[in-house]
Amino acid sequence: METNFKRLIIANGVLFVFAILAIIIEGATVPDQLARAMDSLYGSTSSILGDILVLVFYLIVYFYGLYAAYKFQALGRLILTATTIFIFMDVDFGQHSLVGSVEGLFVSLELITFGALLSLMWLSPLAGKFKDGDDVIEMGQDGEPEPAPKKPRARRKPPQQKDSSGE
Repeated sequence: METNFKRLIIANGVLFVFAILAIIIEGATVPDQLARAMDSLYGSTSSILGDILVLVFYLIVYFYGLYAAYKFQALGRLILTATTIFIFMDVDFGQHSLVGSVEGLFVSLELITFGALLSLMWLSPLAGKFKDGDDVIEMGQDGEPEPAPKKPRARRKPPQQKDSSGE
């Protein structure tokens, strides 16, 4: 299961790179009318530069999350989960965007692999590999140690009654 998980991480990264390449290639080959529509959607050059800076920051965080998840680090699981949520919000709730067929194919495949990665990281037996020993308390355990068992008390012998007969 570990090797399949690691292969899925690699596949997700490769699909992400292919989706970026598809965006660049389709952006360079669009007709003039489509280019004007894209300019009206995305606005000025300064907003495009801001988007590029956000994209570069996102790429650094995303690829670090992939690497850390590949090494079964707990921080990698959290980063990859956060970037996945960000991608789903951007795809579903973002502003209008123009997506070509090749880019749409790669994005769809990438979203499928994100779902598989999330389920493997949080719901499968591999989830135990992501836990750090010092920051996770298993269900049913308290944070305090159990008290030591009490030693049994020594019983006193009852005092013997003295005969009152005087012997």
